[in-house]
Amino acid sequence: MTSHSTVVVRVGDLQPTFQAEVLRAYADGHWNASVLQKAVSHEFNFMGPWVEVAVVDSATGVPEDSHLTLRFSPPTGRDLADAERRFAKATRRAERGDTAGAADDLKSLTTTWPETAKYWRALGQAHLVLEEWDASEDALLKSLAIDPLDPDSMTLLGNLYARRGKADRAIALYRRSLELDRNVYAMANVGAMLSKAGQPDEALRVFREAVKLDPNYANAWYGLGLTLANRRDVNVLPEAIGSLDQALRVLKERSSAPEVWDASQGLLTQLSSIAAHDCGNRADSMLSAVTDEVSEIGGLSVTIEEATLRGILAKIELGWVHGRGYHRVVVSHGAGVERVHQIRHELEHARLAALARRAGVNKWFASSIESYALANRAIASDLARLGKLGMSSLDQVEMGRRWIDGINGQLYNFPVDLLIESTLIREHPEFRELWFFAVERQLRVALKIAEDRTIANSTSRLIYRASNTMNGVFALWLEDQYPRRTDIASRFKRIDTFATAKRLYESWREGAASWAAGAELGWVDEWAAVLGLKGWYVWTDGNN
Repeated sequence: MTSHSTVVVRVGDLQPTFQAEVLRAYADGHWNASVLQKAVSHEFNFMGPWVEVAVVDSATGVPEDSHLTLRFSPPTGRDLADAERRFAKATRRAERGDTAGAADDLKSLTTTWPETAKYWRALGQAHLVLEEWDASEDALLKSLAIDPLDPDSMTLLGNLYARRGKADRAIALYRRSLELDRNVYAMANVGAMLSKAGQPDEALRVFREAVKLDPNYANAWYGLGLTLANRRDVNVLPEAIGSLDQALRVLKERSSAPEVWDASQGLLTQLSSIAAHDCGNRADSMLSAVTDEVSEIGGLSVTIEEATLRGILAKIELGWVHGRGYHRVVVSHGAGVERVHQIRHELEHARLAALARRAGVNKWFASSIESYALANRAIASDLARLGKLGMSSLDQVEMGRRWIDGINGQLYNFPVDLLIESTLIREHPEFRELWFFAVERQLRVALKIAEDRTIANSTSRLIYRASNTMNGVFALWLEDQYPRRTDIASRFKRIDTFATAKRLYESWREGAASWAAGAELGWVDEWAAVLGLKGWYVWTDGNN
């Protein structure tokens, strides 16, 4: 308990070093007044002239249970109400980011009110933020000298020692803070220090207790994820990834805590890659089961082959289109860990086509002389611009064909691919990280293209905008499925096609919610109308 001219503290609550100095004054059941005065005067000299130092012995006879009563002569002409107003002002300055200004205000307060622990604690915190270690330690020790049972000062001093590499001191302070107040901040700090000190099991116990105590403290979730990740055990990857996802979910946006946000996203990227590779090693039975299902629905067997493919990682040659009695899935030799994703994705294309055929609503996406002519007229000015830059007429024709085929490929696939990727997540959640890994990599490439002005200046504006719009739709889908994991959606948001992408995505979500066999083919027409690509393709009957 404190007043403005008296400080009363229990000997056993003092900080260890000071407590040892005080106990030197106790011998044979008595206190040596001169030794005690010397110890106390040294520790509390910041409070000004002394009037009296007294000891109230405890009924237990244990010196640690005795209480020191410290009376001093405070500065004259003080106004407590004014001091509290100044303290509130300093607090607001710190919250606005003016930590140096707040520190100056708090120094003035501690000079006038040296016996007020919270002023010293706030000053210590300000110095800590400013990385003024010695000044921070001095202020926090003074706060604890006045109020040795203040858990917040203990936690802050523990943070200071942690930053200075004094793990034992930090852990001791955190543990003492937790004894006084089971607060999540100290618990997260204890967990972090235990993890650094090579005690991962104890650290995990503390972190798990912390997130139960306060599920909205992102640092605890990040600490749990990091500690699990450091075990380098694929069996704990789901919990580690889930913890980091939760840290981002709690933060909501990067500005809330940039360091924790960036660290969580960075670690998630690493862990997702590890998990994706692990998924690829145990997917054979899943692919076999889906292959059998596709064969049963469509009445055609499926072969899976590897070959050298240009510009793509996989494709499916549907037996109905190629006049074969089987479907042929072809995967690039260089597909790597994405091989499983590509095969499963192409198998879903076959299943969707089989379901549409069963319902009698299937149709094939194709081009005609008329559709090519219409598309070429739409991009004629862009090709002419390339001609002025020296491109030959023959090369212009070839470039136009590549542009049209490329954007038509996106137009046909993207609305359907959104449905396919959603199906993969729903039907195979155990491979969730593999699906993320594959789609995120593809979108990174798309984002690089969307932000490249050189590509923009050498491509048809209509086609470039349509491509960016469709990739923006996929970025929104990824953000919905894996919230806050990447910056892809936020970067597409800065591209001038984002408003259209958002409108298409909302329309797609409505359609997907009531999907029926073949409905995905209608989405292609809806997107074409919005993107200015109507008439660039034709449909042919796909039910025979």
